[in-house]
Amino acid sequence: MCNFPPIRLIFPEKGLKGTPLAGQKALKLGTHCQRSDKEYAEYSVREHAAYEVLNMLTDISFKSRLATVTYVPVGEEKDSVTKIGLLIEDESDMSKRNGMRIATIRGGSFADMDPGQMTIMSVFAYFLGNTDWSLWSLHNVRMMLSPDGRYVPVPYDFDWSGVVYARYAKPDPRLGIKTVQDRLYRGPCVTAADLAPVFAKFNENRAAIGALYARLPLDEGYRRRAADYYKEFYEIIGDPRQVKREIIETCQGRATS
Repeated sequence: MCNFPPIRLIFPEKGLKGTPLAGQKALKLGTHCQRSDKEYAEYSVREHAAYEVLNMLTDISFKSRLATVTYVPVGEEKDSVTKIGLLIEDESDMSKRNGMRIATIRGGSFADMDPGQMTIMSVFAYFLGNTDWSLWSLHNVRMMLSPDGRYVPVPYDFDWSGVVYARYAKPDPRLGIKTVQDRLYRGPCVTAADLAPVFAKFNENRAAIGALYARLPLDEGYRRRAADYYKEFYEIIGDPRQVKREIIETCQGRATS
């Protein structure tokens, strides 16, 4: 689907002191996918916004930053192109920052996870319209182990979410939704009491989320669509009947993802 793939940057051991890349060995660089498409070029910014929103909700999340990147093909310098790229925090840095370590253990269930973090992650996925993740297979999820033995999931890679709305994104047909913009809660079974503190975090950060989208280099039409998409989420979490129907009852009978 892409004629310009994502890239892994490998840094030299010397020459980075005093730069934002100091101490880094390698980082994932999200790219623009298609060389000559303006909408594709914006996907990195849209995904970065999702990372920043999660940072507002919990420190147990990957940090990201945007970078202006010039790509120069060797031997074809005249075909260089400058685009906005997305740098994702190294997983070891993220885990150390939270006083934990990465644990590559597949086959986990919701019951094995730290309940608070699992609920935040699940509601955040619903907020984004993101169904492209699996705890069982660690698809777009990294697992951390805390010093006290808790398994803590951390999501990443949000380009297939409804709010990013990439042209190439399609939902898994087994989920029964038509487009990635159709929200579907895929998290553990929870109660209204479990959800209350998580919803409070979203409400506390609603203005900051709006300000984030206002300051990022995004198309004005997309800004309006994203605002409408999030407005729908806030209407749902503000209505106990919709919360019961869309989240609480959706999980019944499902123990893992």
